[in-house]
Amino acid sequence: MRNKFDMQLDLLNEQLTHMGGLCEVAINRGTEALKKGDLKQAAEVIRADEEIDQMEKDNERKNKRKYTFYIFFLFIIIQSYYYRFHIIPPFG
Repeated sequence: MRNKFDMQLDLLNEQLTHMGGLCEVAINRGTEALKKGDLKQAAEVIRADEEIDQMEKDNERKNKRKYTFYIFFLFIIIQSYYYRFHIIPPFG
């Protein structure tokens, strides 16, 4: 399970790095479009931004459920640790 989790984190890291690169390109192109007053290039930047936004939504949708499960699983492990050693957990 840990190995799968690490692989998923690596994949998420790759996706976010890729999105960061796209954002960097979009900022540079947007700045150039603004300097030149190039409406066509500005429209292309807006379209690229919409693609980046969609990638963000897709990543969030895919990963939200997975990481909610992992957080719940860790909560159960921590809670059982507290009960095993007769410690009152800080979360009640």
